[in-house]
Amino acid sequence: MDVDRRDDRVGRERTGRPVGGAGVTAVHPAPGPVPGLLAVLAAGVGLAALLWVLAGVVGPGLTVRSVLAVAGLTALHCGLVALALPRAGAAVRLLVGAVVGLAVAGTAVWLSGVAGWAGLRWVVVAAPALAWLLPAARTGWRSPAEDRWARLTRHAPALWGLAGAWLLAAPVLADRIGPSAGAGPFRVYYVDVTWHIALTAEAMARAPEVYPWIPDVPIGYSWLFFGTLGLLGNATGATAAQLVLAVGPALMAVLVPVALAGCAWVVSRNRLAAALAPVLFAVMRGPVLATVEQVQQTPGWVLINRDSTNALVLAVVVVLVLQVRTPRGPRGARAASVLLLFLLTFAAAGGRGGAVLPVLGAVGLTWLAWLRDRDRRLLLTWSSVAVVVAVVGATLGVTRSSGSFRVEPLSFLPAGATVGHDGPLLQLASVAVMVAMTSALLLLHRWTPQAAAGQPALVGGALAGVLGLAVFGHPSFSQLYFFHACWPLLVVGLAVLLAGAVRALGPLVLVPVAAAVVATQLVSRPPAALSATSGPVRLALAAALVLAGLVVVGLAVARRRGGLWPVVWALPVLVLALQPWALPEVLHASVTVEAVPSDATVSDGQLAVMAELRERSDPEDLVVTNKHCLRGDVGDCDARWFTVAAFSERRVLVEGWSYDYTWTSSGNDTADYDDPELLAANDALIAAPSAAGCARMRAEGVRWVYVDEREAWSPALADVADLVASADDAALYRLHDDCG
Repeated sequence: MDVDRRDDRVGRERTGRPVGGAGVTAVHPAPGPVPGLLAVLAAGVGLAALLWVLAGVVGPGLTVRSVLAVAGLTALHCGLVALALPRAGAAVRLLVGAVVGLAVAGTAVWLSGVAGWAGLRWVVVAAPALAWLLPAARTGWRSPAEDRWARLTRHAPALWGLAGAWLLAAPVLADRIGPSAGAGPFRVYYVDVTWHIALTAEAMARAPEVYPWIPDVPIGYSWLFFGTLGLLGNATGATAAQLVLAVGPALMAVLVPVALAGCAWVVSRNRLAAALAPVLFAVMRGPVLATVEQVQQTPGWVLINRDSTNALVLAVVVVLVLQVRTPRGPRGARAASVLLLFLLTFAAAGGRGGAVLPVLGAVGLTWLAWLRDRDRRLLLTWSSVAVVVAVVGATLGVTRSSGSFRVEPLSFLPAGATVGHDGPLLQLASVAVMVAMTSALLLLHRWTPQAAAGQPALVGGALAGVLGLAVFGHPSFSQLYFFHACWPLLVVGLAVLLAGAVRALGPLVLVPVAAAVVATQLVSRPPAALSATSGPVRLALAAALVLAGLVVVGLAVARRRGGLWPVVWALPVLVLALQPWALPEVLHASVTVEAVPSDATVSDGQLAVMAELRERSDPEDLVVTNKHCLRGDVGDCDARWFTVAAFSERRVLVEGWSYDYTWTSSGNDTADYDDPELLAANDALIAAPSAAGCARMRAEGVRWVYVDEREAWSPALADVADLVASADDAALYRLHDDCG
């Protein structure tokens, strides 16, 4: 991951000794191969654990094809990355190549929909491979003469960090995606999951510019990432459900920790920081300590469009920091790096509106920080222009909505958490904690001088995300995603701070941090084994832990003579950051298993009938169904029901209608459907079939009828349609051509 060894000389001038990164390996002799081999083995075990989980759900064949598809996208784009980042190490270039490959895949699918030519996606994805024809792209991958064991050992800390993050993620991933494989008779899908599956199916089939269930309505958000999944489906043969429920989460569980390690290394040139960042992210991802029960949900890597945003934002910061470190590179390299920023930003803004502010904040503050530097000013100005154009282009061309930016200050906590006189205090305290975490990043250059190049990007991105959360509103508290998009930048900064503390005071500094973390856990949200213990007992245990930690800190300060300022300022901030007791975090289980049916459940029989519909029909076929509501009935309907569109991968004339133009900006999920006459004709075909009703639906282009037998239906449907498949609670019919 070497970037620019000149930075180490800058650190020596300021501190009188090498500062992390390549300078350390230049001063000390390289150790033997054993540490490197052990790190590779540990990382291999962690990666194998995630792939094993994925293979257990989708099978080894699809797992292998998915790995090869992502590797192929990475290879196609690594030539362009080598042109843009000639001084970056191979590991960083592979990371950026993977993220850029996924970003371009989503954009390519969107462009193919705009052009009306599905094959255009493959042309767009393959186009960056032309960069390999340039000698600079090929020579950029030739490593300098160096002992391979020394190189392997240099990467060992990051590999240990990745191993820890992947092993922590594996059981969570298994718990979240396991039930989708038929572990129980009835399943309940998180309300957005079926919508995500339907979007992915659209991307696989035709990549339109409209929702799959209501024509001519612009897509709101998340489109580009599901375009990426759609292209992976084209390449691997996976179903849309497999991509959203299994392949996507596993991909993000692998990629996001790698992006964190790579970003921490590029920012700090500190190997311990690169190891800590993915582990901290995995540990805090829960988070285990949030006390706002109305906000805290089930932990896990499940909202994959948010995780893709994390990877994109981290990649933007990596490219931006490398631009700052090497401003005098070849002109072609500078132009290629600006192109990378444009591609990454376009994908981020078109994939999740919450990513817009962190990206703009990171780029904007970096530009301001180096505005007076002649070498960097022009390059960063062009980069800023490219980022702004990408944001505007994605907003106008892809999401076609600025609904994420409605001014509603301090609206990010639900009403149940803010009632009473303590409500406003809780909101302000939450913002104060997040601002304190962001302000801690101002200390980066004090402990790690080499982090000065990346500090503006981390501070700008984190501060923009926090302010976005505090200022803007969104239905269903989706403004939380402003914070989720900048959270990885905070984690990178905290990892650099903690690595700096270890360097200043020694490894013993990890003991008081861990003690304070556990102490706060005991007080705020004790584990089940201690939940019945009285408050004073828990307080005594916590106080003992904190006291033990203070003793260790005192020993560390006395032994290293590092001064008291890290203790009185930095360590409390780190502990506070590791205890997000008032931070909002929304994590949902994508699917849960139920023992009894309800309005919101989907049975094995229904899934089998929808699979039969997918096998027998063509992507252009249109379906009608009689179920529209997650809860309630038409007239008082929570219309977030897209199950048939999701699992049949076919368009439905009228299924759910949430998120379209009938859904008000306040998030009213019970709004009436915009065309009640069409809805009535749709339902009449199933509840009271007739030749005239059949003819009306045939005129709309309908060929298939999916009957959910929990709703009104009539056996007389057999007079105008043929029964194709059935289960205890569902049936599939094909309309007669003459409706006779």
